Amino acid sequence: MSGRKKKIRGIVLAAAALILSGGGIYEWRDTFLNYHTSINDQTVAAGEMEVTFLDVGQGDCTIVLTDDQCMVVDCGNNAQGDKVTEWLWENNVQEIDYLILTHPDADHIGGADNVVRSFEVE
Repeated sequence: MSGRKKKIRGIVLAAAALILSGGGIYEWRDTFLNYHTSINDQTVAAGEMEVTFLDVGQGDCTIVLTDDQCMVVDCGNNAQGDKVTEWLWENNVQEIDYLILTHPDADHIGGADNVVRSFEVE
């Protein structure tokens, strides 16, 4: 891996660690966002964050919930889209604030069509 790629990879990993840390999300959210979603207050306690790595087979799906926001990173392959939407419904998610699709491989974006059809995505 070239020096430039290593540097970019390090920056991306550092940014992801900051965002996924509780304080990073809250500082970033409070600075740039002034709206709230309709996530049931009983899902995640105020001031806390829940991260779920959903088993979607070969692909990836990470769901980050706070007391008032939801972020979905990747949605598994097309056959797993229903599993992702069912998990979100079971956990009282009404809308998704962030849908991040990391790259266009089928095992990362295939289930996104189900999610987009089933939820309002900010």
